[in-house]
Amino acid sequence: MNQPEWKNFISGLENKFEDVSESRDEKELGNLLAESIKNLAKGRIGVAFSGGVDSTFIACVLKKAGYDFCCYTIGIENSQDISHARAAAEMLGLKLRYKILTLEELEIIVKQVVKIIK
Repeated sequence: MNQPEWKNFISGLENKFEDVSESRDEKELGNLLAESIKNLAKGRIGVAFSGGVDSTFIACVLKKAGYDFCCYTIGIENSQDISHARAAAEMLGLKLRYKILTLEELEIIVKQVVKIIK
C-alpha cells in the first residue's frame, strides 16, 4: 500500500459511521463496538497498537470520546510493525510509545507467552 492509499484508508476510519456508505447492520455493528469499547475504558488506558484496522478503530473511538490514552507497539529493528504504527499514530494525532526489541529479547518474550497460553 503506498502512502496516498494508506492516508485514504486511515482517514476513512476517522469518519462518523453515518457518513460512510454502508448497510444499516454494519452501522449498528460499528456503533455497538464503539459503545463496548467506551464501556470497557476505565482508569489508565493503553492500546496495543499496530496501525491496522482493529487497533486503529479502537484508538479512533477512544479519541473521539475524549479519553486520555497512549498507544504501544513493539517490534524488531526495521520492523514494518513499528513503521505502520508510527505512520497511523502520526496521521491520527495519537500518543505512541514503542520499543525496538533485539532478537534475543523477542525470543525470551515469545517463550514466556507460549508458557502462558499452553
